[in-house]
Amino acid sequence: MTCLLQAVDTVHTADSVEWCPVEGFETILACGTYQLMDTGIRQGSTSLFRWMQHENVVKKIFTGEFSDGILDSKWAPASSGLLLALASSCGDVIFLKLKESSEGDLIASKVERIHVTTDRTEALCLSLDWSKDLSNPLVVVSSDSSGCLHLVDVATGTTTSSWKAHDFEAWISALDHDSSVVFSGGDDCRLHMWDARNTKKPLLTSKRHEMGVCSIQVHPTLKHIVASGSYDEVLCLWDKRQMSKPIKDLRLGGGVWRVKWHKSHADWVATACMHNGFTITDSRLNAGAPAEVLCSYKGHSSLAYGVDWCWLEHEAWRGHDHYAALLATCSFYDHCMHIWTANLPA
Repeated sequence: MTCLLQAVDTVHTADSVEWCPVEGFETILACGTYQLMDTGIRQGSTSLFRWMQHENVVKKIFTGEFSDGILDSKWAPASSGLLLALASSCGDVIFLKLKESSEGDLIASKVERIHVTTDRTEALCLSLDWSKDLSNPLVVVSSDSSGCLHLVDVATGTTTSSWKAHDFEAWISALDHDSSVVFSGGDDCRLHMWDARNTKKPLLTSKRHEMGVCSIQVHPTLKHIVASGSYDEVLCLWDKRQMSKPIKDLRLGGGVWRVKWHKSHADWVATACMHNGFTITDSRLNAGAPAEVLCSYKGHSSLAYGVDWCWLEHEAWRGHDHYAALLATCSFYDHCMHIWTANLPA
């Protein structure tokens, strides 16, 4: 069962939502937008909202307007402070460092752009992801519309490696728990796993998906598990130690544009399914039974693009047989963001 709490007009077309993982700031939500103007110019914004728990709504506390569209956004790992990375339509990775004002709002204390693509007028940054190994320097991977991947050293602000990964758009990129391992998916229907130290050819390639691979996420706690989604409408769950075939797959419909694992309920994965709304799936990773959809949310009237779980854990959301999860979703052409809850089996 799902329940809509709030609908927000994002003005520009919305494509990404990301709840903050930093302790004490789990109520902060980032929403990225991308707008292709009639003049052919791309522009967009990143807005930050704060979840007002007693009112069951979000309140906008910051908006950063950009002369380029934002196609993806990701918060840095929790111990790295309030740092948000943005993938821009100008081929830049934008780092937005935030701090809390005396009034309790968030303000941008630093904005840094790193140009990663080779053709500023054509190649768009389509996705990005942060490294997870905090014992080593922070790294961001980004993919672009020319099929290339780029690794950025966050401390030095330099691109350390770029390579051609896919024949067409590289829709998605993801860093493993081991930062030397990179996953990518492209419009060439390929899912690749790379060794970032030697990118002449991928470590392995899967052709399991029958259409473009547009979403990948490494499991936050089960380090050998990876999820992928595709325009072929199938969610695949992989054991990276043996990727000859997925350990589970499930046809969800609509094109699986984004996948998001829950941080503490290891079997739950939320998906944005483009023409078929949003789903929450019980992957049953340790069971012989197939994965199953626990619930669907179809409150949006346009392409389902962005989805994320709130990191906040609240005892009031737990019942003896259920858990009330808080999610944010966004849809493209109707420029809308929804805040809603899903009652899931505990």
